Amino acid sequence: MIANAIHSNNHLMNFYGQIAESYEKKNMPVQALEYYKKLFTLKDKIFSDKSQNKIFEMEIRYEIEKKAKESELYKLKSEELTLINTTKDKFFRIIHHDLLNPFTAIYSTAGFLSQYYDKIDEDKRKHYIEMILNSSERLIKLMDNLFAWVKTQTGEIDYNPENIGLREIVSHNVELLSGNICAKEIIVELKIPKTCSAHADKNMVDLIVRNLLANSIKFTFDKGKISITGKNLGKTVYLSFKDTGMGIEKHNLKRLFKLSETFTSPGTKDEKGTGLGLILVKEFLDKNNGKISVESKPGKGSKFTIELPKYI
Repeated sequence: MIANAIHSNNHLMNFYGQIAESYEKKNMPVQALEYYKKLFTLKDKIFSDKSQNKIFEMEIRYEIEKKAKESELYKLKSEELTLINTTKDKFFRIIHHDLLNPFTAIYSTAGFLSQYYDKIDEDKRKHYIEMILNSSERLIKLMDNLFAWVKTQTGEIDYNPENIGLREIVSHNVELLSGNICAKEIIVELKIPKTCSAHADKNMVDLIVRNLLANSIKFTFDKGKISITGKNLGKTVYLSFKDTGMGIEKHNLKRLFKLSETFTSPGTKDEKGTGLGLILVKEFLDKNNGKISVESKPGKGSKFTIELPKYI
């Protein structure tokens, strides 16, 4: 609207100029001066209108940009709220279901043993004691992961990178999980040179290795094999966990490390899980400037490979 008015005034300004020049040629200075005044008054008005038009355009642009930023902020807030709700739901599901189940199993089995201890034979007693041990082990692992996860969500976890030997950390965790390994008669093969050292937080890498090894054990069949291989390449150290287990469908691979799409399935002996371990692995690797990749085929096993900065 303002632009149209300016266009119309330009024509009028040309008209005033022509009349003023005409009077000037006819030696009629009073009339010429009158139209020159009209001309300069109109010029001032056009300048004012143009300035107003620019201000108006700037105001519109500002409002559009403001609305866009508000919309983007709303979107980010909405996504953040969705993530918070997903995290909260996941947390309470673990507390209510996955944490309660081992407690219930321990309590009920111990109660049964206490009441009928003298009335059942030795083999059954051993069986019930093994049930208590299995539930206790699952509970300890879950609590370990749960506390670590809560710390990452609240930002309370310490990050202290140092030179760490991966062979020592892997050997320690193989020994720690030897009961599970022996129960399935799994062969664990280590091919990690002494030179495989990473610059990372030792406690985080320890938990990463423990979760990946536990995951391999869970999905490997009896008398299967787990190969753990380490190698240095440039400024990166690689550590792979390869098993002869169940394998994972291709469409489920991307869901392994997402809290909102947590994928879990029972192990070869119906071992239960929460999916929290692999999420922790991904979060801890991110904190240590690391990466994780997965290769898997159903019935052929899986290979999880982590990358960490090499100690130089």
